[in-house]
Amino acid sequence: MRKRTIRTICCAGVIATLALGCGKTSSPASPSQTQGGQAADGGTAPSDAAGGSTAAASNGGATTPPGAGGSGEGARASAGVPASGPGGAAAEGGAAGDGGAAGVAGTAGAGGEPEEQPGPETACTLPGDAQSACLHCGSSVSLPGGQQVCDCPGGTWGARCEVVSQQIAMSVQQVCVLKSDGAVSCFGSSLGKKPPAGVKFERISLGAHACGIDTFGTLHCWADGDAQPPAGTFVDVSTSGCTCALDIQHHAVCWGQDAPQQSPTDTLLQVVGGFGYACGLRTDHTLACWGTPPLPALPGKYQKIAFSFSQVCGVTLDGAIDCTPGDIPSRAVGPFVDLALGPYHACALRADGKVRCWKAELGFAPDVVPPPDHFRSIASNQYESCGVRLDGSVTCWGDTSYTAIPSGVFIDVVSYNGNFCGLKPDHTLSCWGAGLKTPSGTFKQAAPGFDHVCAIKSDDTLTCVGEDLQGQSDAPAGTFQRVGSGTSFSCALDMAGKISCWGADDTQQAEPPSGVFVALAVGQAHGCGIKQDGTLHCWGDARMTAAPAGQYAQVFGGIWNACALTAAGSPACWGPGKDDSDDHGQSDPPPNRKFTQLALGVFHTCGLTEQGSVECWGDNQWGEGDPKPGPYLELSAYEGTTCGLRPNGRLECWGDGARDAQ
Repeated sequence: MRKRTIRTICCAGVIATLALGCGKTSSPASPSQTQGGQAADGGTAPSDAAGGSTAAASNGGATTPPGAGGSGEGARASAGVPASGPGGAAAEGGAAGDGGAAGVAGTAGAGGEPEEQPGPETACTLPGDAQSACLHCGSSVSLPGGQQVCDCPGGTWGARCEVVSQQIAMSVQQVCVLKSDGAVSCFGSSLGKKPPAGVKFERISLGAHACGIDTFGTLHCWADGDAQPPAGTFVDVSTSGCTCALDIQHHAVCWGQDAPQQSPTDTLLQVVGGFGYACGLRTDHTLACWGTPPLPALPGKYQKIAFSFSQVCGVTLDGAIDCTPGDIPSRAVGPFVDLALGPYHACALRADGKVRCWKAELGFAPDVVPPPDHFRSIASNQYESCGVRLDGSVTCWGDTSYTAIPSGVFIDVVSYNGNFCGLKPDHTLSCWGAGLKTPSGTFKQAAPGFDHVCAIKSDDTLTCVGEDLQGQSDAPAGTFQRVGSGTSFSCALDMAGKISCWGADDTQQAEPPSGVFVALAVGQAHGCGIKQDGTLHCWGDARMTAAPAGQYAQVFGGIWNACALTAAGSPACWGPGKDDSDDHGQSDPPPNRKFTQLALGVFHTCGLTEQGSVECWGDNQWGEGDPKPGPYLELSAYEGTTCGLRPNGRLECWGDGARDAQ
């Protein structure tokens, strides 16, 4: 293994109990020092829009078709043609040529020093001096057990934050990030479809389908069956509508549903697919469109084109934006180098790395305001946009209900039906999911529900934020030791052992029994508690109230079942019967097993063993019952997905909507 070349800068900022230091880091302006010495990300690549636009940072220089200068696209040069030219990405800090984006101070050119690859994500301590081991300004934090780990910015990975983001792509409910090691990490719902494992990609595109080009120029698609790619070597791919790609000769080929029957013979710099038609950028920078319905032609010369449901837009050679149809607001002042179009809003990347956004032609979305950061890559879908900052980290803006990217180190993670709250080492909260708000302050425990979050503060009082149409956010006064949330209701266990519930009460889920309890769990429309004598008592949804006899130490609530553990760790589950359509075996734990914790999804259940491994039962349609190897400290689950908290504080998930450890 070759040694890593690093630079030393001071990471600023101190937060409460976090142990921060002046850490060694790769330069934030050069996150593209990647395996194999790829060239700096000096240019930008094609935007794929329409419910899934992609704007890629070039990896390794501009794509150059035979007989033409570079366009600032792509990562692969055609055979026998240098990967630079007029319009190609500039060298470190240099200015762009005709039609290319200015360089982003990249450092690792061809033949550069390859990065040392990260160790297993199960590593829970930092090698050497913890305060000097976090790269890319990742700060070291102290976990409750005393381990020092890196609190990596969102969109960076690895034990030392050494793997960063290169390109970002979006569809309606998913964000995928191309990492600097060639792997692809996806967030949000994917309907069980994942990028192939073990493949190193150079570019990706999400939209109606999901495809990527590997380092050998081979196409891989992991969406609908009609999106299976043709054989050959390719330099560009677009999945915004139909799926289209440019082969090594820069000729367009389109396939799948809604693809145009014939493609032109023009040599193209870029291609974008629509629904029944496609457009390409010729080597003279004019636009060629084909298929039906015909689109009004953009009249100028362009360095980049992008497509949405209702528009085709282009970035002119001098950095202005033309769209047909539609007007560009006056605040969208360039010069621009890239575009990301959704059906309801659009964003453009300026040459200085700033982003400007505006309502698109359909204009149904609220104003989307980008952060004041500098970016190398942007992407948009219906209601939100995301960008890769110059340091390789990722942030999103707009409505991030479906594709919020969790980041950081957690000491506790709780989920309810796809909504998450993570408790950080400084006891602040980070919540993400379908429009969830994050309570401010410091906390001991949190409980996300369907449309609200309740949490126990450091002083043991309760607070709730979110929807309140049924009183689900009207937290009672007093001091509490446990809180749980379901669909529009919550329950809490106070210091004296009394349970109080509030919110929706259509199945009497807000009417707990009297008595002194030592444990509490809340499901979709039911609650369960354990009394001092170890007996179980449940209320609410009648299918969940038939708790088994015996003595138990822990209880867990799910959507369509509930479970408990004895003091010895033996599980018992109950809920829909064998003849119920909601029964998928989620209440049938394996015999003679012992667990320390259970996580209940919608149609599956998983248990955590004393060794930190995971066993699951019930539905496994999306791989939610196929856990990644442990160890884990905690589990959480929701429909089609299971997540585990690693000893290093990272959240790792499997199944539909899986999020890589981060």
